[in-house]
Amino acid sequence: MKISAITEPVTPLPVCPPNVLKGDYAKIIEAHQAIMANLSMPMPTIAELARTSNMSPSKFRKLFLQIYGNSVYQYHLNARLELAKELLLSNQYSIVQIAYKVGFSRSQSFAKAFLAHTGQTATDYKKDILYKTLNQ
Repeated sequence: MKISAITEPVTPLPVCPPNVLKGDYAKIIEAHQAIMANLSMPMPTIAELARTSNMSPSKFRKLFLQIYGNSVYQYHLNARLELAKELLLSNQYSIVQIAYKVGFSRSQSFAKAFLAHTGQTATDYKKDILYKTLNQ
């Protein structure tokens, strides 16, 4: 399983809010694609994303939140953890390997973030999903 195959967008683009200029919307969508391109790498800084989008950092943050419903950081973290959930179910990698594949430099940081995101440890999550799958 290739990580890039998992990170391909599977949902349609969000609707452009009526008060957002089409050009700004397009720039946020491009920045989103850059953020999602490789979830194993650290996210570009807000300043870098804003500069690439020809916006101030505050405008970039505001528009990203308005379009995607989360801060850039939270959106990136959620995407990494959703990818981790998929990788867990692939049975191809250990939890430590998955932590590194989704950009965590320490497996302890991954474990803490995964627990906060799902309410379960990665091991328990995997066991629960496999149990539910086998008992359907």
